[in-house]
This record gives sequence, C-alpha cells and structure tokens, in this order.
Amino acid sequence: MSKGYVRIEYGLVRRDTICYRLTPSLLARKYFKSRYIFFHYPGLDLREISSSILAAPGIASIAPIIWVGGLKLYVDEIDSTLLEGLDKAREGFANLYPTVSFSGEIVPRVEVHNSVDKRGEGLLFSGGVDSMSSYILHQSSISTLAMVRGADVPLSGLRKWFLVKNVYSRFARRENVALKYVATNIRDAVNESYLNTVFGRLSMDGSWWGGFWHGIVLISTMAPITFADKIGTIYLASSAPRYRVYSWGSHPSIDEHIRWGNIKVVHDCVKYPRHLKVRYFIKRYIAETGRYLPIRSCWKKSRGLNCGRCEKCYRTMISLLIEGIDPAKVGFPIDSHTLRSLRRMIATKKFRIPRSLLETWLEILYFIPNTYSEIPDIYGSREFLYWLKRYSIIDIVETGRRPSIASFIKRYITSSIYPYVKTNSYGLLRNLGLILST
Repeated sequence: MSKGYVRIEYGLVRRDTICYRLTPSLLARKYFKSRYIFFHYPGLDLREISSSILAAPGIASIAPIIWVGGLKLYVDEIDSTLLEGLDKAREGFANLYPTVSFSGEIVPRVEVHNSVDKRGEGLLFSGGVDSMSSYILHQSSISTLAMVRGADVPLSGLRKWFLVKNVYSRFARRENVALKYVATNIRDAVNESYLNTVFGRLSMDGSWWGGFWHGIVLISTMAPITFADKIGTIYLASSAPRYRVYSWGSHPSIDEHIRWGNIKVVHDCVKYPRHLKVRYFIKRYIAETGRYLPIRSCWKKSRGLNCGRCEKCYRTMISLLIEGIDPAKVGFPIDSHTLRSLRRMIATKKFRIPRSLLETWLEILYFIPNTYSEIPDIYGSREFLYWLKRYSIIDIVETGRRPSIASFIKRYITSSIYPYVKTNSYGLLRNLGLILST
C-alpha cells in the first residue's frame, strides 16, 4: 500500500533556470524541506528544449526518495527512455540494498520519445582523481566538461565555489574544452538529515548523498546540456573498481540506466583502483605534457582547493608521493612538516581510517616499493612511506560504534517533523539568489 504521493510541476523561471514545484502528501512531507527545486544553467537557452527533457533533472533526482518511501510520483510527461531506465536503476539499487524496499513508482500522464543529434561527448567533472583520470583517458573525444554547484560545494560556499570556478575555467581554456556549470538547491530542498538517519547508515560512507543519491543527481543534471551541446555520450567516473562489492550511489548497475532519448551513459574507468588512476593517467599526463593538473579531492571547507588535513587529502597525497608527483604542484598544501605530523597522528592513533576505505588503503600500501632506495623522496616521503609500508594499518581503522536507540529515535523525530515546518518564503528567495550567483 502506498504511503503517500508527490506531484511535480515544472517550468522556466528564466530562460536558463528550471523550477520544479513539489506537492507532497502529508506522509511524504518528512522527505522535503522546501516545495521548490531549481536547476540553473548559466549561458544556456532552455526555451527550445523539449519539456520532457527539462523535466528529467527534477524527476530523476527525487526518484530514489520516491522508491525508498514507497511513494507515488505523479508527473505530466516524461521521456520514455528515462522512465524505462529509472525502473532498471531501481532494480540496481535493490540488489545493492536487499534490506530496503524500493516499492515507490513514477506515474506519468504522457511518455515522450526524444532524440539527440549526437556529435560530442561530455564528462561530469569535479577535478578529483577519478574525473581527471576519465578526462585524460577520453581527452580526444570529450567536448564538454560539466561541474555542479550545490553537490559537494554547497550553495552557501561562495568563496570556495569562485575559487573552483576560476581554477577550472583556466584549465578548460588550456585544454581547449567547453566547461559548463550547473547550480541546484536539490540538497537544500530535500530533508537529507532524515534520509541519513533512516537510510544513509546502510551505505558505505553512512550518508544518503554518498550511498543512494549523488550518481543519479549528477547524471540527470546533464539532460538539458546534452540537447543544447548535442552530446551523445556522458561519462561519470567510477569511485571504485568493478571487482569491489560496495553499497554506493554510483554503480554500473545504476548509472548506465539513467539516460534519456538516444544518449548513452558510461560508468567509466571501472577496472582501475584509485591508485592506478594516479599512475596510469595523471602521472602519464604530467610526463607527456610537462604540465601539472589542478586536482580537487577535498570536500572540506578550506582556503585552497584542498584542506590537506582530512583523510581523503592524506590518502591522495600519499598516492601522488608514491608515484613521484609533488602534491604541492597539483593543489595540496604540503611542506616538510606534513608527513612528520601525519606519522605522529598514525602512531598515536589520532588519525583514523573509515572501515569502508580499508581496502583502498591496503591497495595504496601495496604499491609502495619494498626497497628503501626506490621510494621517491619528496618532503621526507622516502622515510615516511618506508615506515608506513610496515605499519599495521588495521590498528587505525574506525570501530564504527552503533548509535543508541534513544539517539536514533531523537534524530528520527527531529529530522522528520521540524524541517518542513520551518520552510518559509525567505529561505526560498535566498536559495534562488544563491543559485543565480553562479
């Protein structure tokens, strides 16, 4: 039996901005903090694009919520390929999360067939190791890179966004490739706190965004761009190699079904673990061109592209050092004290590795040369890596204590009731203002 419904209506508020208005039933309101979702495409004129394609980002982005909530999503029209693909993606999710019932469904009034005049290829691009590797691999055929603001960089993080935009605009000009930007309030409009509490705990990183959502949101933002730029293939870089079984919101069984018209989506570089991407693509690019790439692996607040202090920054810097690449030349703050400080934190167990990333760290340690003299020496990396190779990394894996029942109930109640009540027109206007500042 359905636990509620959501109706979605959409239209252009400007020639470059799509607005979706959600009307959730009483039982569906706990999933949303706002009734309005925006997708802003600076420089794109969306007026000539089919309305069923304009509907795609909004419909696909909330589809996982509809599925896990056992809801019905009522829409006026939908691309027929997208509707079929979403049903297959739902099966992919069900295989990754067998304890979750993906029983919700999309109920369209009309199905529309669309076709793109395919001429180019596009890449969803963050500037990290994964997407940079995919760019290098398909450099000769990629015509468009797309970056999404409101995904890992929040709408309110203006300073960080303008830095990212400036760095990668220069990179795109140097590479002679188009760089498109998208801004969305989707993460502000959805009650992610509630979804984290109920479903995120089942995923590899403990979050709704990482475990269920990011792949489908990022891919669906490309729908208007594919028609405007005549893109026939979209690449989304893999987060982990195919042989690793993991509960994650970006997976071949999901991503490659999120498509519309006659376009194709590729979950890319799936046969390479992360360290080999550094070796085979980033290191090779630097050696062949003599140019360093700006790499942005970090999601934390910082003055630069990367904070240089989080687990992901340290993990990336270690991979770069193993391959003889100076992290400072690709965007990481590092000096002669960095590795000494990290060694102290590891030795005193003040530095911890998430259990879900243990296999990734073990792969990195495997690629450290066994012979001391063969290890590159940058900022004291030879001594540090020789020591790390012999350290029992299992000793610093997080134990992952389960929250108490009382704390779970408290988080469930506060996240499911309060956020929707406090939504107001000021928040809506502020959100739209932030989006249009892209």
